[in-house]
Amino acid sequence: MTFQVFSGYNSKGAIRLDVAGPNQYILAERTLYSANGNEVLDVHLDEGTTVEFRAWTLGAEKTSFEKVSIVRLHPLVD
Repeated sequence: MTFQVFSGYNSKGAIRLDVAGPNQYILAERTLYSANGNEVLDVHLDEGTTVEFRAWTLGAEKTSFEKVSIVRLHPLVD
């Protein structure tokens, strides 16, 4: 999963990206202090798993979130 995030460094803030599964279980997460483009979080899912992708600003951070891309890396095998 790729988040496109832009933010300058701010000593009083941070950015948190995460992917949560059922029951808000965190599958992947990353905390950033600056960002300038694509941030990738690798997530391994069972077929049919519902996920929520979230972007948070913490403290006094100013951030622009452009998009989220989800790409299957391996084809499903019957």
